[in-house]
Amino acid sequence: FDRELDIPVFLEHNANAGAYAHMWDLKDAYRDDILVYIAAGQGIGAGIVMDGKIYKGALGTSGEIGHMTIDRNGRPCACGNKGCLERYASSLELVKAVYGDQAGRSGCNFEDVERRIREGDNFCIDCYRRACESLGIGIINIVNVINPDIIIIGDDMARPDPELMESVVRETVREGVLDDVWEGLTLSISTYQGDPILTGAAIVAIDRIFDSPGQFIKESED
Repeated sequence: FDRELDIPVFLEHNANAGAYAHMWDLKDAYRDDILVYIAAGQGIGAGIVMDGKIYKGALGTSGEIGHMTIDRNGRPCACGNKGCLERYASSLELVKAVYGDQAGRSGCNFEDVERRIREGDNFCIDCYRRACESLGIGIINIVNVINPDIIIIGDDMARPDPELMESVVRETVREGVLDDVWEGLTLSISTYQGDPILTGAAIVAIDRIFDSPGQFIKESED
């Protein structure tokens, strides 16, 4: 892309971009906290901000919480493991839980599940609640490993019933972490206005340009 477009091109994981956007959205309220943004959609990923920078790990693969094991003898995952978080708490799995073999067909997609939850369909709400509980189990592991200050949940799975998701996740996490850790944790559902992933992607580009502006300044051709 760099060569074809003759402009700088940057790539970033969607959850990392979302984490950047929420960090900027907090403005002065962000004080070098450890912030985790969880993008819970068809897949599940986490963007981890430490001291104002995305933590990427040794190979740049940190935050792949969708493949965190929450049931060692659980459902097989495409990654080759069993019991991965994505197999229980993603939007794809919620649709499968509701529609079974019909999942993905006309009238049997995530938007239909979302509508039914908002209309008060008890079966769909129960399926959604179980998915939120599974997400909460994954978050317990995150909290126990890195002890973040702030966790924000967003993307598709946060849309159908944000209040129910927050209630279930908070209850699940509260039971699985130490009292002192819970008291120091802010856990919420994203209320970001607009698309945090698109905004975060723009922030990534701006940050990298200002970090090393010289490499992006083209010399004039005389």
